[in-house]
Amino acid sequence: MLTIAKEAQKRGAVHFHYALGVESALELRAAKAFRRHLERLSQAPRYGFGHVNGKFVRPRPAREAAAYLSSYFLGGRGQKAKLTEAVQNPELPRLPLYVSRRLTSVTKTTMRNKRRQRHLWVSRARGGALPAWWSDHEARVDVLLLGVHVETRLQHATKLRAILGASP
Repeated sequence: MLTIAKEAQKRGAVHFHYALGVESALELRAAKAFRRHLERLSQAPRYGFGHVNGKFVRPRPAREAAAYLSSYFLGGRGQKAKLTEAVQNPELPRLPLYVSRRLTSVTKTTMRNKRRQRHLWVSRARGGALPAWWSDHEARVDVLLLGVHVETRLQHATKLRAILGASP
């Protein structure tokens, strides 16, 4: 399970979007079993959820899946809410978006690192001193790697970290 995005619908129900990472035939079988299990549970009224949509269950490239999920939260899509609206919506769970540590540990794309990236950019733009966290070598490497396209980071993570002098 890489991400779970929760969306409020006009009728009041919370709609869930699951993104499963699939790299092998075994993982694909597991993903299909997960979907079949959800479909079985949806038939039992005691679980309180309805239709399992089969429209978007085919495997998709990571970029396409990320674009699809992010469209629900960045600018809203059609009548979809923005992330800020989703976070403030009392009908939704406290965390409307879950991202697996399995995913963030590889990409290093976390809110902390994105804040640090912005902090560094502002410091440089204003000609100020480097942020205090800059002295932490691992943090510095993680933030600098955010400037490299995510597909390149995933493909060449060990090599890039070695160039920057960090442990893999």
